[in-house]
Amino acid sequence: IFFLLYPSLINIAQKYQQIRFRQTGSLVDSYSIQDIEKLVEERQKYSIKLTEEEIGKKFEMIKDLLYEGKRNQALMLINELLNSNASEQVKEHVRILQSFVPLPNPQNIDYNPSCRDVLKTPFLYQDVSISWVGTVANLFFNQRKETSFDLLINFVDEATVEGIATIKMEGFVSELRNGRKVRIFGKVAGVQIDNKVIILDPQIQYLDK
Repeated sequence: IFFLLYPSLINIAQKYQQIRFRQTGSLVDSYSIQDIEKLVEERQKYSIKLTEEEIGKKFEMIKDLLYEGKRNQALMLINELLNSNASEQVKEHVRILQSFVPLPNPQNIDYNPSCRDVLKTPFLYQDVSISWVGTVANLFFNQRKETSFDLLINFVDEATVEGIATIKMEGFVSELRNGRKVRIFGKVAGVQIDNKVIILDPQIQYLDK
C-alpha cells in the first residue's frame, strides 16, 4: 500500500512546502516570462518569403549539413523551407531529406537554441534538440504512471524568468523535487497557449546534490 501511496504523499509534501515558502515570502506564486508580449508579437508577424535562388541554396545547405552530422542546423533549414513560400514540389523533396535526419544525441548538439529563440519562432525549431538548465517547479506525480514539472529558465528577478519549458516523463522520477537545479536534454515539440515550450523525450542531469 505504501508503494502505491508514496507518489501521492510526495505531492502533498511538495504542496505543503510551496505553501510554507509563500508564507515566508521565499517562493513566488506564479512566474512571468520576460518580454513575452513582444516575443508573441514578433511571432505573429513572422513570415518567410524566399526567392528561388535562396530556396535552391538552402536546399543544398541542408544536404551539406546532414552530411556533416549537424542535425539541428539541418532541421532548422528544413523547417524554414517547409514553412516558406517554396513550391509543394520543393517541399516534397525537403521532406525526403528530412527522413535522413539522425536521431538526437546529447553528446553532439551542433546548435543549442535559447528558450527565447523558440518562443519567438517555434515552427523553426520543431524537433530540434535542446540542452537547457533550469529550476524544477510545479512538480506533480500521477501515481507511478507519469512525472510532470515546469523548468524555470534563467531568473531575471524573483518573479520573472527568460522562459518556461513543460516536461512530462513516464513513470515516477523519485529524485525530483521542486527547487532542484537540472539540465534537460530533449526535442522541441511546440509552444502551448500559455507560452510554455513543450519538450519531448526528456533526459535529466541533476546539477545539485
